[in-house]
Amino acid sequence: MIGRWPLRGWPDGFPGRVPIVSDVTAALGIDPLVVLLRSTAAIAVATLRGRESTVTAGAVRVRGVLEELTVGQDPRGVLGRLGEVRMVARDVVWSATRLRRVTLSGRNVHVRPAAISATVVAAPVLIDVDVAPEDLPPIHPRLRLVIDADGRATLHPTATARIGLEVAPEHAETGLTVVARALQLGSRRVRLPAWGMLRRQIPTDALPAGVRLVGVETADGVVRVSAELERWTAPITAATLTDLAARLTAGATEVALPVGE
Repeated sequence: MIGRWPLRGWPDGFPGRVPIVSDVTAALGIDPLVVLLRSTAAIAVATLRGRESTVTAGAVRVRGVLEELTVGQDPRGVLGRLGEVRMVARDVVWSATRLRRVTLSGRNVHVRPAAISATVVAAPVLIDVDVAPEDLPPIHPRLRLVIDADGRATLHPTATARIGLEVAPEHAETGLTVVARALQLGSRRVRLPAWGMLRRQIPTDALPAGVRLVGVETADGVVRVSAELERWTAPITAATLTDLAARLTAGATEVALPVGE
């Protein structure tokens, strides 16, 4: 088995990791880098859960409150595999975008070894994003969107709540469409026919490269967007993980991560 540990005394330009051959760890099914990944995740949960923190990766800067971070055990017991890695954060701010909750679920997560460095691979990554109506781009300056506890979405004139147009998102291979289902007049609800003029196509071509829209629905007070990233990779070294764990243990709430692809 080839494991990797940070070594002191190496030049600054060296990644601080060399191969260590150990038949014992291979026989026991232990990967030192995976063990270090798990321990770093446990430290992150212990120090950051429930606290606002900031994560930067290259030019991307995201702020939010960590709710959950779990690293599963691959049921096949294959060396170097972590199984499912799941992260949940709330009150997320990314650039000018506010998100009520973000759930990332990396499937088939494993460490791909190399002589000097290694790569974490997740394929695919499932993404669920909850957005509050007030944080969505306005449909019209004189209209506001309200979503109740049952997930019913209604467009109201800003001046009154007695008149409304009940709408629902529909996702298909052709794209995303918002469909008007009913007209609300006070306590009355009048169902509408599914005419073409009561549908509006929403462009989805602005998604990041590699991200595929899976579905859109309305839930308890939010619009929930589900997407899938086919494959995500990021470089990793034991030295990087050791430094990150030390910063978290010292109380840091702003951390930098390797840039993934």
